[in-house]
Amino acid sequence: MCAWTKQSNCHYWIAQILFRRNQLQEAVQECRVAVALTDRPHMALTCLNNSAEALLELGEYDAAEKAVADALAIDPNNRIALRLSDQISSLKK
Repeated sequence: MCAWTKQSNCHYWIAQILFRRNQLQEAVQECRVAVALTDRPHMALTCLNNSAEALLELGEYDAAEKAVADALAIDPNNRIALRLSDQISSLKK
């Protein structure tokens, strides 16, 4: 847990480290905190897209779909979120 619990940057960077260590569930949790704390759309988009990719890898399709929907609510034209949405749709068939 971040010593500066109200700092979105701290949670964002912890998540990035955890993603690189393939600690996906923990990384997703840190991203959720970062998204809740940030007022920066780019950071929120990155966290949501990274979380969606990790959740797909974990087989958590509904949670991945929610992360993508949240990303698209921020930027409906975000290429990564649109690609992930298509990927989720094909996996859920």
